[in-house]
Amino acid sequence: MMLAVAIIIIIALVALFIVTFLVYKKMPAPKGMEKVRVSEENCKGCENDSCSLRKDE
Repeated sequence: MMLAVAIIIIIALVALFIVTFLVYKKMPAPKGMEKVRVSEENCKGCENDSCSLRKDE
């Protein structure tokens, strides 16, 4: 019985994650943020080497 409850809770959490992710992806960008681009100037100030936007140097 406890195993079934645990499985139901896990399935519910996964379903909640999927639904919220899909809703997030369908949301439009906030007004004024549609054309925001990453500039090289902003990337120079960032020290995050694992950033996916940072170009290989």
